[in-house]
Amino acid sequence: MAQQDQHTVEYVISQQAYEKAYRSLPEQGTDQQKAQSAKVMAKQYRLNTRDTANAGKWVMWSVGEESFEFTWQNGAWRPPANIVVLNDADRSVVDLTSFPDKPLD
Repeated sequence: MAQQDQHTVEYVISQQAYEKAYRSLPEQGTDQQKAQSAKVMAKQYRLNTRDTANAGKWVMWSVGEESFEFTWQNGAWRPPANIVVLNDADRSVVDLTSFPDKPLD
């Protein structure tokens, strides 16, 4: 399962991987219910917190399959704050702050 620490760990995934994770969740939930997604390919980045020249920079730590914990809120599954989704078409970052009530497609 992916780490939930949004201050020192971020996961970058493709839009296609996000769709797979989202679609693996139950159709409905109850307020604040948590659910694990299917595993999808993700790049894990960690914030360098050491006292070095690279302090404060994000470093790719690993590439592998991760599952993510989503939370049911206001009638939809909400992703963890430390997921960054890249648009498959142009590699731009998909804005999840105004997340719809369904997958991104």
